[in-house]
Amino acid sequence: MTNALWPHVPLSSGISHLFRTDGSVISSINDFQNGDIIVCCCMYEAFMNLDYKVNRNYLRMLGQILSRQNQPSNMSGPLPKDLPKAIRLFIDVSKPISRTRYSTVFKGQSKAKRDINYLIKMIQKTNMDEISSSDYKEIQIIRQLQGHANIIQLMYSVEQPRQAFIIKECLDSDVSKLMSQYGPFTERLSRQIVRDVASGLLHLHRRNILHRNIKPENLAVQIRKTMSEGTCPEISVVKISDFSLATYYSGKKLYQCCGTRNFVPPETVRHSGYDFGIDIWGLGVTLFYMTCNEYPFGNNTNNSDEIFMSTLHSSHCFPWPKRSQLSTEIKKCIDGMLHKIPAFRLTIADVAMHPFLLKTTSQ
Repeated sequence: MTNALWPHVPLSSGISHLFRTDGSVISSINDFQNGDIIVCCCMYEAFMNLDYKVNRNYLRMLGQILSRQNQPSNMSGPLPKDLPKAIRLFIDVSKPISRTRYSTVFKGQSKAKRDINYLIKMIQKTNMDEISSSDYKEIQIIRQLQGHANIIQLMYSVEQPRQAFIIKECLDSDVSKLMSQYGPFTERLSRQIVRDVASGLLHLHRRNILHRNIKPENLAVQIRKTMSEGTCPEISVVKISDFSLATYYSGKKLYQCCGTRNFVPPETVRHSGYDFGIDIWGLGVTLFYMTCNEYPFGNNTNNSDEIFMSTLHSSHCFPWPKRSQLSTEIKKCIDGMLHKIPAFRLTIADVAMHPFLLKTTSQ
């Protein structure tokens, strides 16, 4: 709460607690209403009258921001012929497979080896200014992370003044698509996926990089072996695949609102500042979703306000009969990743060494 107010309250000694006149604690910026008078009693500072107004539509605005970041675009966009010659010379590019306001993704096939597929992501750098307060850095970050088994492989990139192009490996599927076909997953499969993602996130966090959008759609999957119809195929590896919202962490909390509604942590909703815990929360929501086939917060609504209020004030509850079917280890792992207080949330090192992940594959 105090972190959310700090940019607006210029007191050198800071504010440690906020109380109502009845003595109850103010814990969220949503507790304020327009017209409230706030008196900050601090040592040594002179009295200052600040005309600071709280927007009562804050949650709705936050929902609109996050929806706009992830919403598919209906606008006409670039075609394969619009791509640079440096791409078309080596790759047969098909029609776009997805398009948002900020990027267009094409699928392509190597001209030299027809069994090799690529994803070509075209980014409008000018539009990225709307969701990033600093220079576009996706290519720089993904290049820095290369060489790890659980990070998508960058083949090469092309940069132009207004656009950037990322050519990366194309895996067989992603966790979201597998969930829609075969979900919910068994604990064994969920463990394999989380183990790979945790390994990739450990690689990011050791380099002071936040992903900020961990969710099933951004976890690419390579299939080892297809099974009988209706049975989820065997997975050989899971890789973190999209870094459009990734950024560097300098030790100071970040306040930029980004991510996907059901996957953002309470500190993002409160605008109280976040750190590495944003990725742990996203992984916790993903694990809950994979095993329960529903979201832990705001599952029964598409209303942004209700999703965010659930994230802030509701406790995640395992649905029946999953409550009795899931092991103690996986429930404790989820509980630790979905702790609403960031300081008490598991770190990625804690997740990697959690008893749930340390079980053998056969368990």
